[in-house]
Amino acid sequence: MTHPLNGEVYTPVTDEIVALINRLHDEHGRWRDIAELSGIRSKQLRSLRRHRHANGNRRKTISLGMLDKLLTTTEVGHINDYPWYTPDELVEMGIWEPIR
Repeated sequence: MTHPLNGEVYTPVTDEIVALINRLHDEHGRWRDIAELSGIRSKQLRSLRRHRHANGNRRKTISLGMLDKLLTTTEVGHINDYPWYTPDELVEMGIWEPIR
């Protein structure tokens, strides 16, 4: 069965991703400024910083679209620096739960 989020690719939230998010703050100052610059809602950016989804579950991955928006607008890092996986690959790797 194909995962319902098929069509987008994701990278696991690793120490490198956490460091990258912190670097965004170091280079651009306030989180509010980063949210405005990137066009990402403050709530979404806060969930990235805290490694939690809005529902409180641990954030395991970040999508290419979200990271690309952050990196392109802030000019910090490059998306090719990270491995990208399909939802089905993430299930095979045990990062995501299979859909029943």
